[in-house]
Amino acid sequence: MRVINRLFLSAISLSLALLLSGCFEVENSDQGLKLPTEPWVPGEVEASTGEEGGSTGEDWLDDGSSGTGDFVPGFCNKIDFLFVIDSSGSMMDKQQKLVQSFPKFFEAIQRTTNDYHIMVVDSGQLNRTCTESCQTNPLPPEECQLSEDHPDVCDPGKAECPLGACGDWNTCYIDSHFSCRDPASQCMDLTGSGITYSKTNHVNCNFSSGGRYIDASQENPAEAFSCAALVGTRGDADEKMMESMLRAVAPKVGDEDLLAKQCNQGFLRDDALLVITLITDEDDGGTLGGNSGSKGDPTEWAQNLLAARGLEIDEQKARNSVVTLGIFDQGDGDCGYLSASNSGDRIKAFLDLMDHSVYGSVCDESYESFFVEAANKLSQTCSIFVP
Repeated sequence: MRVINRLFLSAISLSLALLLSGCFEVENSDQGLKLPTEPWVPGEVEASTGEEGGSTGEDWLDDGSSGTGDFVPGFCNKIDFLFVIDSSGSMMDKQQKLVQSFPKFFEAIQRTTNDYHIMVVDSGQLNRTCTESCQTNPLPPEECQLSEDHPDVCDPGKAECPLGACGDWNTCYIDSHFSCRDPASQCMDLTGSGITYSKTNHVNCNFSSGGRYIDASQENPAEAFSCAALVGTRGDADEKMMESMLRAVAPKVGDEDLLAKQCNQGFLRDDALLVITLITDEDDGGTLGGNSGSKGDPTEWAQNLLAARGLEIDEQKARNSVVTLGIFDQGDGDCGYLSASNSGDRIKAFLDLMDHSVYGSVCDESYESFFVEAANKLSQTCSIFVP
C-alpha cells in the first residue's frame, strides 16, 4: 500500500510540475500579441517618474523583449477609458485609423482588467448645443416629416415642405436624427458629454450599460466603440480638446460643467484607474486666426485633472491613478492640418507634466504599435495603482 501511495504521489507531483512549467507559455500569434513566458509578479517594476516626460517609449516593462512589440500583462480591478477625439474637418482618416487599430488595444484591455468603462467625447460642436438648435430651428411641420420612424427629421424633397422648414444642417434633427422632445437631447452636442450616437453614420450605438459609456456587458465592445469614435468632421475648428477632457473627468463649478457631469453619470469611478487618450491633427485651439482653444494652459490642465483625482489628499496616489496617451501632429509628416506648422506643442506639454504618458504621431499609417506601447504603460501603472 505504501508503494502504491508513493507512486500515486509521485505521479501527481510530476503532473503538477509539468503543468506549472508550461502554464505561462501563451502565444496568440494570429493577433500579433504574446504573453510573457515567465509569471508577472506585482511590485517588480518601478513607476515612471515623469522626469523625462514619460513619453519616449523606453520605459516598457522589462521582460527581456523591450521594443519588440510584445504586450506584458499586469492587472487592475477597474479601469475607466476616456477617448477625446478631434471632430474638425480634417480628421476623418485619423478617426478611421483609430477604429481600425482599436481591436488589438481592446485585447490588451481584456488581459489587464475585466471591469472597464469606455467613453468617447469630441472636441466641440460649433458652439451649438442641441437645446440651442431646437430653439432656433423648431421641429418641422408634420407634412415635412420624413417618415413615422423619424418624426423629427424633415424631408426637403417633399413638395409639402415649405422653403426653410428644415433649418440648417447643424440642427439636432438633421445632424443627429435625435428628437428635440427627448430630455436626453441636451447631452447630445455638449462638449465633454459622452457620445452614444454616431455622428457619421447616424445610428444609435446601443450601449447596454444604460449610460453614455461602454462596459463589460456590451455584446460587441469594439463595434460599439467604432460607432461612437467616428465623431464626424462637422465640429468646431476651434478645437477644445483639453476643455472637453476636463469637463468629462474633472468638472468644476459651472452650468455646462455640471451638466456634462450629470450626462456622464456612472462613467467615472473613484476606485478605477483612469486612462485618457487624446487624438488630434492640430494643437488645442487649431490654427485659424482668432481661435482661443481651451481655457488655461498645460500646467493648469494638469493641476485640474490631478485635483479631481485627489491631489490635495495624496499627491503620489493621484499621479499614479492616471495614464495619459496622445496621438497628435508632431510636425513629422504632411498628414496634420497645415502640416508641420501646427505641431501639438501644448498637448505635448500637458502629457510631459503627467507621470505616466505615452504619445505617438497622428501621421502613422496605423496606431496598433502605439497601442501596444500604451498597453505596456497601462500594465506598468496597474502594478503601482492604489484604488
